[in-house]
Amino acid sequence: MDARKLLYGYKFFRSTLTEREKKIYDQLYKEITNRKSEVSLAGVSLEQGKKIINAILADNPMFFYVDSFSFSAALLSCVIRPVYRMAELQYRASIPQLEAAVYAYANQAQACSGSSMETIRKLHNLIVRKMRYHDDGVASHTVIGPLVNRQGVCEGIAKSVKLICDRLRIPSAVIFGTALPQAQGTRENHAWNAIKIDGTWLYFDFTYDLTLNASNPCPSLIRYDYFALSFDEISVDHSSDLSTLPQEKRSGSFFHLHNLVVQNQQELNRLIAKTVRGSSKDAAFKVSKAWRDFSPETALQKALSLKTVITSGFSISYSYSYNDMQRVCYVHFD
Repeated sequence: MDARKLLYGYKFFRSTLTEREKKIYDQLYKEITNRKSEVSLAGVSLEQGKKIINAILADNPMFFYVDSFSFSAALLSCVIRPVYRMAELQYRASIPQLEAAVYAYANQAQACSGSSMETIRKLHNLIVRKMRYHDDGVASHTVIGPLVNRQGVCEGIAKSVKLICDRLRIPSAVIFGTALPQAQGTRENHAWNAIKIDGTWLYFDFTYDLTLNASNPCPSLIRYDYFALSFDEISVDHSSDLSTLPQEKRSGSFFHLHNLVVQNQQELNRLIAKTVRGSSKDAAFKVSKAWRDFSPETALQKALSLKTVITSGFSISYSYSYNDMQRVCYVHFD
């Protein structure tokens, strides 16, 4: 199979460059594709050369055969030397499996989807169900780990999402920055995605939803804590130094779209009552910022009053998981 089939794609970071920088980007892209060992860029500073290389790597998940770059200044030019981790034959040997995986995810996500949002939701569910968060070395940081080995870390997962979105012709980007881990503590290096849906850039962290889902108390539900968030919503626990990120305010959050945002105890009571009266034993909701003193344990105990238990026939026993940063709660009734 021809590796060039996977080398197209939306170039978000290229679009943020000046016209001169775009020409340099295109030159470097061509030289890396041709596996040049050294590229000299006249009139380009080291800082500018590094900026453009970072844009190329973020835009092009298929450059996983590049290990690193060294930079040096020579007169009025910047000299860039790529270090390749894979030989040409080894790289080409990896393409058939990779291409098959990309096409499979894209086709399954697109099947019977009526909109781009529905396509991305189905892709999200496929990744949460099929992939595993695991660091097994270099491959897990590239598209090879998640797509071929079905395991990887945030960088590899975000790049895999980008590659599949490219196949779906849905504009997307890999965002590098830092995030608070689910156990909180200090910020760690992290990668997630921005995806343009119906003209609006929304933010997705497939990795966090995948890892949260591993301990999801609700067997019938999938975690959507970090699905289609606005810039403000993702910025609660994710941050990036990139000044070019879209900062649109509209949210496509799963909880907003499905009216699962509760403003107060009364709204939570109604949501819980509706759940226990139905056939499902699982409930998920997002707590509005307006409910300032929300405590999951206290609020759930109030919602599961004796009257509710008697009328529903449910046991008062339950288990829950609460994401304090995104104010999202998943509850399973035993």
